[in-house]
Amino acid sequence: MKIKKIESILKARKTIVVFSGNGVQWLGDGAAFYPVYNLPKLTRDNLFTMFDIPEDKREKFYFEERELPSSVNFEDFDDGETVLGKPLLALYAKGMSLEAYETSKGVSFINSRYREPFADIEDGIELYERTTPAGRTYFAVKGGFIVLGIISPVDILNEDFTHRLDKLAALAHKETEARATLDQIAQVSLDEEMEESA
Repeated sequence: MKIKKIESILKARKTIVVFSGNGVQWLGDGAAFYPVYNLPKLTRDNLFTMFDIPEDKREKFYFEERELPSSVNFEDFDDGETVLGKPLLALYAKGMSLEAYETSKGVSFINSRYREPFADIEDGIELYERTTPAGRTYFAVKGGFIVLGIISPVDILNEDFTHRLDKLAALAHKETEARATLDQIAQVSLDEEMEESA
């Protein structure tokens, strides 16, 4: 896993949250978390030093240390998890590159930037849908059977966003129908030309 990519995410959000529990430390920005190994206990001071954040900029960062939340399963297995397929669509909205995934509840969007730390995983990764006791969806990123990260979906769905997606789908259908009509006209013209030359 690429720690520099994790660092880039945290710096961009100016948020650093450290979860600890079960002998593992997790580093994230509140929406995505990654296990980090073979490091001393992560504190505000040593993280800011490790990430080369100057003293005069540290006050602009939000930092928090806390125990693993009981509502999220950070373990390698979850009885109710289901593997996700490939993204249905990638789009850019609200300053983020988003990937849309079909879930048991419909659709969820993931900020594609949260997948960047896994770019060096040779055998690839899979995303698993999990649910909190309150019914909220989140995703476990696995390499083989090992959890490499936890990602929360982007809360972007509202009436306006859904309307824009509906409009995009309607326009895509319109364009597809127009192209089919043009293809038919072109085929008829080709057939006529062939008949004339015969």
